[in-house]
Amino acid sequence: MFLPKQLVKLPQSNINEEKTFFCSDKLAYAEIARTKIVRHYFYGNYRGIRKIFSYVNSQRKLLSEIKKARPAVCHFQWFKIPFVELRLLKKIRRVSPQTKIVFTAHNVLPHDSGAKYEKIYEKVYHSVDKIIVHAVVTKDEIVAQFNVLPEKISVIPHGYLPTKYHFERNPDHTKLTFSFIGFLSDYKGLGLLIDAWCGCDGILNNNNIQLVIAGAGSLPCLAKIPAGKNIILTSEEKKLITSGQEKIFY
Repeated sequence: MFLPKQLVKLPQSNINEEKTFFCSDKLAYAEIARTKIVRHYFYGNYRGIRKIFSYVNSQRKLLSEIKKARPAVCHFQWFKIPFVELRLLKKIRRVSPQTKIVFTAHNVLPHDSGAKYEKIYEKVYHSVDKIIVHAVVTKDEIVAQFNVLPEKISVIPHGYLPTKYHFERNPDHTKLTFSFIGFLSDYKGLGLLIDAWCGCDGILNNNNIQLVIAGAGSLPCLAKIPAGKNIILTSEEKKLITSGQEKIFY
């Protein structure tokens, strides 16, 4: 079983097949049970055209590895350059016809891309053998938008990902804390959250609760946050504050 890109946490006790995990050189894992780790992608070390060339070269080498190993399953977690991956899928079919191709669709289409990739992803969805999504609504949208058979799509909800951050303690641990953590982007609904929070006086003026927005990025909706209220904005995710007595909702 090949696991290009990022690892899906599979139930290790139920999988006896040999697995090879092709990942970024930035991966933090030292080892994964019964899995060979190959740090295969180095595009994160480059910018501009060199970054693209590095990624394409890594995909070319991946095809060579697939041709040699002829794996039973090849699972892609996401695509960086869809038209490159579409060609890769076609070549995998030629060099290793018996390999089943699985693709995890974290979203129906790439974030903030509009209709730019509709035709490519329609071909992708019909080219792979199995599609994994993380929500029923995503499955329904792919079925309706791209005429994909429902039985081709499996829903596997996101699991809990342990944080790598060491949290500091909040001196005021009496407040009920809600938090938005991660890179600030429109598609995550941050604008909707701010509008809802600020649009309700009973929430905005409640001194027993607070909203912590922790993440890098800049969006116009941040200008709507009034000063002196119960919204804390920080660009440092590492400094998100918690304590043993405080209740936090993500």
